Amino acid sequence: FRDEQAFLSLLGDRDDALGACELLCSYLKQRGRFVSRTLSYQDASFRTVHVPLPQSFTTLYDEASSVWAQVMSLVQSDSSNTELVNSAWGCHQRFFGQMLLAAKVDSVVRDAEDALREGMCVVIGLQSTGEASLVRSSEGE
Repeated sequence: FRDEQAFLSLLGDRDDALGACELLCSYLKQRGRFVSRTLSYQDASFRTVHVPLPQSFTTLYDEASSVWAQVMSLVQSDSSNTELVNSAWGCHQRFFGQMLLAAKVDSVVRDAEDALREGMCVVIGLQSTGEASLVRSSEGE
């Protein structure tokens, strides 16, 4: 192919092309013909920062907790539907995980802007333990 566009034009519209590229990469990687690289950690520094939360967030968190307590109480009142209970619990966990992540955004942006002004490169990593996936796979789901 003369360039990336020539290759992508053969695959169809944008959504189809991206999916096809992902499949192609998986195929090539399985055969040892494609290597995916990550950023080097050499000379990188890492830190965990305690972010004090404003009272407005604490109030919002308390209100959300109250709503979720009501939702979970209703869902668990029909405990015979374990699929519903498990699904609601998962939604509950994701909601609070995202809410806590959102509470840190302003602080992360300030730190990143400061680092950029100092001529540094900024990489922001959002990690998960993957515990839920591990539990699902161990349960045979």
